[in-house]
Amino acid sequence: MHIQPRKDKKGHVTLYFAPLGSKEARIAGFLREDGRSRELMKVVDAEKGTITIMVDWAAEQAAT
Repeated sequence: MHIQPRKDKKGHVTLYFAPLGSKEARIAGFLREDGRSRELMKVVDAEKGTITIMVDWAAEQAAT
């Protein structure tokens, strides 16, 4: 997997995308039954060189 840069109008990289397949998103529980995204959270660990994306269940429960 490779991250893909996105640039602003001036040509500066402002963010990166990592492809996530629809089947992967469903299996991970990122989608509600109607196909809309759940509230997600991102945890960055610079020491380990990891980024973890997970459902924010507290935010999901607060929204209902």
